[in-house]
Amino acid sequence: MANTNEPYVEKTVIEQPATVRHEVGPAPRSNGGWWIAALVAIVAVAAMFFMMNGRTATESDV
Repeated sequence: MANTNEPYVEKTVIEQPATVRHEVGPAPRSNGGWWIAALVAIVAVAAMFFMMNGRTATESDV
């Protein structure tokens, strides 16, 4: 049995306006940094190649 001593309570549901959600993902990346690093590495290897295979001192130069 229901308790009749309680007063009648009317429930009202208030709907809030919809909020807009923006999902933020990672920024788009470019591969420019990798290309620059590869170019620097190639230049460094070429420079080392020329430094190691350069002219060596001969008996007459010494």
